[in-house]
Amino acid sequence: MLQRCRRFRKSIDDEVKKQENAPGIGFLEQLQLKCFLGAMQLKIACEENSMRATINRMMLGIMAGCLVMSSLAFAQHESTQHVSNEMVTAYGMIGQVQEQYVPNQPPAIYMNSGYQVGDPVAHAEYVYSQQMVDYDGGFYPGIYGDQYAYGYQPCAPSCYRPGMTCGPWYVGGWIDQGATWRTSKADTKQNLPMKFNDRFNEYQLNQLYLTMGRSVANSGCCWDAGGRVDLLYGSDYLWTSAIGLETYSSNAGIRQEDPAFLQSRWNGNNGPRVGNGERFGLAMPQLYAEFYVPVHYGLNIKAGHFYSIMRYESVMSPQNFFYSHSYSMMYGQPMTHTGILFSQKLTPRLTGIFGLTRGWDTWEDPNKKLSYLAGFRWNTWDGRTEFSMVAGSGNETVSDGLGGTSLPGAIRTNYSMVISHQLTPRLKLVTQHDMGYEKYASYDSLDHLVNGHWYSFSQYVFYQLTNKLTIGARGEWFRDVNSCRIYRGVPVDQIAGSDYSDVTIGLNWKPCDCLIIRPEARWDWSGVSNTNPRSNVDGMYNNFSKKSQTTFSLSAIVTF
Repeated sequence: MLQRCRRFRKSIDDEVKKQENAPGIGFLEQLQLKCFLGAMQLKIACEENSMRATINRMMLGIMAGCLVMSSLAFAQHESTQHVSNEMVTAYGMIGQVQEQYVPNQPPAIYMNSGYQVGDPVAHAEYVYSQQMVDYDGGFYPGIYGDQYAYGYQPCAPSCYRPGMTCGPWYVGGWIDQGATWRTSKADTKQNLPMKFNDRFNEYQLNQLYLTMGRSVANSGCCWDAGGRVDLLYGSDYLWTSAIGLETYSSNAGIRQEDPAFLQSRWNGNNGPRVGNGERFGLAMPQLYAEFYVPVHYGLNIKAGHFYSIMRYESVMSPQNFFYSHSYSMMYGQPMTHTGILFSQKLTPRLTGIFGLTRGWDTWEDPNKKLSYLAGFRWNTWDGRTEFSMVAGSGNETVSDGLGGTSLPGAIRTNYSMVISHQLTPRLKLVTQHDMGYEKYASYDSLDHLVNGHWYSFSQYVFYQLTNKLTIGARGEWFRDVNSCRIYRGVPVDQIAGSDYSDVTIGLNWKPCDCLIIRPEARWDWSGVSNTNPRSNVDGMYNNFSKKSQTTFSLSAIVTF
């Protein structure tokens, strides 16, 4: 009996070693095999010690427990991705959540984060890019969106394309329209220094916006290519034009950074707005190609004409909670760039950014000098906290006070820093800080060139009242030293004051998925005035007659 047990044990040991060395056997199969070996060896020992009945029951319990535990572990580690109508198994820890999206959350809560609910095109691009499976050891989204896994697998499955109507190709857009009223009367309908809602008591078709293109992956092991073109018709064309594209670059002197004051190529130059701009016009704010290169965690390359990444608020209406904009967005940051932008994922949570551009709001740069962008974006694993910082520097063309030729060495350097935090499922806080410096930005009464700088702080608070209604508030302080950004074209020794402030309160009501209604109330104050007694400029508001103003606006966005 003892010899038979020993021979039986040896045969089991030989068979186990053979199975362990067999090709393709995984960790879970080895776990089950070792559990079986332990149980069988225990059984043999029990037979040798004449305790079969009691230990046999113990052995069966151990075997059953091992099988149940290994099966549960396998179920926990297995997630399924559909690739070309096939089932591809990926292993990972299910339950990790990245940039979690709460259903029925209004645009304010997740505005300008990874998931931009209000912009259908941004939605499509987000879904497409987030469903790219990343098997390089980082978090990646599961097929059902909010489930994320972590694992190491061959990268062939990462060529998955989501089930969008047209695959990675998309067409979409929106209509944004509104009106602004103020409490005081004036002889003009100009709402300067406001941009975008720059007209009082007048209907504005701000944006009839069409965008089309092909989305590009931002992770995975396959190369990808695509691009995007945006067309904007409406009153916002004036503030999204680029020098050398919608406007001529031949007279881009001291106003280079603001193409609204330059002669338009195709939109007319006899309108009632600043720079004789027409009420409505056509602009092409984006036209670029994009490529994905599977380097490290993924490299995206964008080449062409595109929106600046140096901001929190956006030109695209559905990505903004408020109808009006901050001074930082209107005057402290570029709207667009033309050049090349590299976004390299350094880790699953950290992205480095570097770009070469032609400067602020330019298609053709009159001074033929390159400008530079550099920065990073970082977010926590759950997406509740995001932090970004982007800086830019370059030689921007300016003229002297007499409108002479462009000056060399007119270096403009600035940065923008944004931090957002989802404090609770209903409450989100966003803080933005901007600072900039420009050489030869202004001039004095003797035509001496003067350097200028600006800095600002903005605070946003959003609170979701219901799944269709959100309230928001914005407070901002903007300082424009030597009037290098807002009240330009006047000798600095004739200007008093440098501060601008605004407080805005608004609502976002979304009665259906394709409609957002945005009422708001805003109060502005500035201490800037012109000390020249012949100027009749006592303030920055109400046709340059008041130091403060209160406005009310109502707008509606229809997406399609």
